[in-house]
Amino acid sequence: MNDIKKSIEVLKEQIIKNEKILDGLPEKARAGATDLSNVVKACHVAISALEKQIPKKPKQYTDFFKTTYYFCPICEYVRITGNQKRCDVCGQKIDWEEENE
Repeated sequence: MNDIKKSIEVLKEQIIKNEKILDGLPEKARAGATDLSNVVKACHVAISALEKQIPKKPKQYTDFFKTTYYFCPICEYVRITGNQKRCDVCGQKIDWEEENE
């Protein structure tokens, strides 16, 4: 998990670096700097994919009849069950571990 978090930090630094370069360019040059723009876009996509690898607790809802439902903490898709390791809709990794108090 530390490797994932470190990778996310490196990608965020790369975004900041490339956005500073882009901001320093004249308007006409910025429009032609597709390589830098593509790097920034690719970093955002990679960060999103990496963040989904970090397990998150499902959200819980109990209805009037005391039936409990779980749903993805990211896309909020209902019908996540205890045997699902990932959300079927967005791919978020689900953490079903009980918390020790």
